[in-house]
Amino acid sequence: MLRTSEKKTGFTLIEVIASLAILAVLLAGVMVIYQRTVDSVGRQIMRERAMAVAQRHMEVLLAHAQEPNVIGLPIRDEIDPLFTWQLDLKRIMVDSDSPSPGDFAKTFIQATVKVNQAEAEAGERSTVELIRYFATLKPIPGQPIAVPIAPELPPWYLELQEKLGREPTIQEAIQCLIESGQLPPDALEEIGELEIDEENEGENVE
Repeated sequence: MLRTSEKKTGFTLIEVIASLAILAVLLAGVMVIYQRTVDSVGRQIMRERAMAVAQRHMEVLLAHAQEPNVIGLPIRDEIDPLFTWQLDLKRIMVDSDSPSPGDFAKTFIQATVKVNQAEAEAGERSTVELIRYFATLKPIPGQPIAVPIAPELPPWYLELQEKLGREPTIQEAIQCLIESGQLPPDALEEIGELEIDEENEGENVE
């Protein structure tokens, strides 16, 4: 009686390689999703820490209702040194009528606390802004009023301020006006000569 040979089944080398390739693609996709999730959670945690810094400094301002001595300068936070905070105060008029000197009944003060992550890449930096409004603030000792109304700055000055990241010097402002054609090319030299003449006059007076 003849016995029929049993046929052995299994995976060929090509099938194994194809399976490994598919598995590698799936794992790569999972790792990408996992990394994005981790990055998103990390950014959210940093943002919550930045918001905590902003809320803490705003609460100090709310508690004291006192205009601080340092405004507009980034300061390293003493509790969470990874962040810097900056306070900006601005008095805003309720209507278009300019109040008379000393009369600020139709104005309010906008306080903005800006918090930035000090040491991070530009795309990874956590930045938050917290805004509150005050009817009044106690002025700095020796000042008649807290947060005087600042004159509206021209657009070219605001653009230069944003470009430099600080207040421009007189020379930088004049140079900007020269480049835009609003002042003659020799305006900067004339200003320099005027400053020298003023210094010489002061020496003669002494």
